[in-house]
Amino acid sequence: MSNGHGNFEPGGMAMASASPMDEATLRSEQYQEHQLRLQEKYRLQHQHQMDQAQTSTHPHDPSPNDQPYYTSQGQLIYPLKSPCYDAQPQYGLSDFELMETLGTGTFGRVYLSKFRHDHSYYAMKVLKKTEVVRLKQVEHINSEKQILSQVHFPFIVNLFTTFQDERNLYMLLEYVIGGELFSHLRKAGRFTNDMTRFYAAEIVLAIEYLHSRDIIYRDLKPENLLLDSSGHVKITDFGFAKRVEDRTWTLCGTPEYLAPEIIQSKGHGKAVDWWALGILIFEMLAGYPPFFDDNPFGIYEKILAGRIYFPPHFDSTAKDLIKKLLTADRTKRLGNLKDGSDDIKNHKWFRGVDWQGLLDKTVAAPIVPPYVHPGDTGNFEKYPEIGHQNSIPQEDQRPTPIPQPWPQEQVHTYQQSQQQHQTSPLQPYQQQMQQQEQQQQTQGPQEYLYQHHSQQHHSLPGQLSSLSFERKFSKRVRMDTEGPEYFSGFDGAVGGPSHEMQMVDDSSASFRAPDPKRHRRDWNAEFDQDGTSGPMEMT
Repeated sequence: MSNGHGNFEPGGMAMASASPMDEATLRSEQYQEHQLRLQEKYRLQHQHQMDQAQTSTHPHDPSPNDQPYYTSQGQLIYPLKSPCYDAQPQYGLSDFELMETLGTGTFGRVYLSKFRHDHSYYAMKVLKKTEVVRLKQVEHINSEKQILSQVHFPFIVNLFTTFQDERNLYMLLEYVIGGELFSHLRKAGRFTNDMTRFYAAEIVLAIEYLHSRDIIYRDLKPENLLLDSSGHVKITDFGFAKRVEDRTWTLCGTPEYLAPEIIQSKGHGKAVDWWALGILIFEMLAGYPPFFDDNPFGIYEKILAGRIYFPPHFDSTAKDLIKKLLTADRTKRLGNLKDGSDDIKNHKWFRGVDWQGLLDKTVAAPIVPPYVHPGDTGNFEKYPEIGHQNSIPQEDQRPTPIPQPWPQEQVHTYQQSQQQHQTSPLQPYQQQMQQQEQQQQTQGPQEYLYQHHSQQHHSLPGQLSSLSFERKFSKRVRMDTEGPEYFSGFDGAVGGPSHEMQMVDDSSASFRAPDPKRHRRDWNAEFDQDGTSGPMEMT
């Protein structure tokens, strides 16, 4: 992929050829020199940032107290910089101009916002407290803020600050101008082997970084992958991310990407991210996921059945990698073995990848998103602004008040008030959830899961499609009672069965590929018509 000058070559990644012994010694010396140059480069960059921080008024300037340190993974070296997050910002909503909607969701919207002092652009995620509490997403929102405030990696979106007022929570995020990988994939139909390998390699590095900090992501899919101005990946939407050392039992994720152990409520850990990587690689190469159906329950059955129809154009090494990632037995799944993610990076499909070049972003991306100016939104879907003026926070039109803390007792009172006064077409489902949560205490988790999905099609409000409703709430429904019910992160701020997957020729008469333009995205649109769309596509 790289020819030494950062250019993308059709042949894929920069290929490493065998060398004589004297050349191997020379390479080792050159590599050591390269490491020293990198460390000096990062030291100078950090010093420059610290010098700017003394006088700049930018909302995400680094603190002079930040001290980066360096680490290596095998033969990779990169700086683990201090997070961009500022826990005590001097800015509020009045310092930003909310311009255009980038994404919508159940509890609010994501806006392109412009910092009034220097006209730089950000993504402002505005979350309605009423909806966050009503849909029991408090822990997920707190977790997203906590994790994003503690990480800093080239392929993960940056969170700069958070603040709140009486009605809303605000997350100031990096604006990733290239839009969703989902949109680029649907436009192309499917990606080539080399394009897929490029994006998969950057995702492997990001997941490896998260897992090194005991964080599982749990929502990998094209919709949650953004492209920056140079075409490199940025993982976004950390609502399902969780810090877990061993296992967790929360049922969450997107149906097409759920690992068998999540469906069977066996408890899951980091291995679910490697399963999702296998699904993602398949979808990028084929244009659709390996397991699909008209309803999520059908998807779950196919995941547990473990049969994959590989299109004939798939590279044989790609098939091998996908099969090893989609191993139902997590103890045998690639990435979850003794050598961890190194087993994936050393797989023959990734042979020749310039991993250091990817980290340094010296390898050119296969798609460079077009844009005219830093605030260009041409790579994002357009959302109707008319009729949604009430969704723009009123505080944007007046000086920002100092938000009050959001203590636990205040949330309890708030929840009681909402239960007494707010009506919703989702209340029948919420009541059913409460009944099923009680049943879960006496029934096994797997029995509860199957009963839950077989019954809810008959109890939904008439104006909601059972298909779109289950699609959305399979992604965001809370199945456990872990964690505090208060906005801890926003106070005080001003501003399956153990069998191998089967390879099946797609020429079989029983195989029918889904329409890629209808897949998933139309489910969102159907649900959005009722004003209760699913989780936000954070940018």
